[in-house]
Amino acid sequence: MFHFEYDQEIYDEVKNSKRYYLAWRNQEKTWRYRNCSVRVIGMDDNRARVIVRRKKSGYSKFMDSDFEVNLMMGFVAVNVERKEDENRRSILFFEIEQSNDKFHRDLKNIKIWSEYEHETEDLYNVILQQKNNPQDTNYN
Repeated sequence: MFHFEYDQEIYDEVKNSKRYYLAWRNQEKTWRYRNCSVRVIGMDDNRARVIVRRKKSGYSKFMDSDFEVNLMMGFVAVNVERKEDENRRSILFFEIEQSNDKFHRDLKNIKIWSEYEHETEDLYNVILQQKNNPQDTNYN
């Protein structure tokens, strides 16, 4: 299982005559998720689509029952770099394809790592192999 971290600009939902809009605050927040699985899909042009999934479960007081939600996020990696942090832990840093949509705010400072060094290394190698190889690969 992997840890997934990224920065994204904070927004508010604003209602304007029965429609909701996103109002960007020009402030960023760091999002951190644990126990994620990663899927890599090779693409043309030396890119790879990375899909991160995790499950969240809990208890809903409103529904008076347990729940489980599957969360998913994906991005197109144009470059991946492996670095060590201050604890000598190997972390993957991603450069992603930027959007041209003026209403969309891209992810920044994307990092994926595992507590187990070999898992991070294996994921790094899978991403490198899948770039420019348009095939579907599951990892973890």
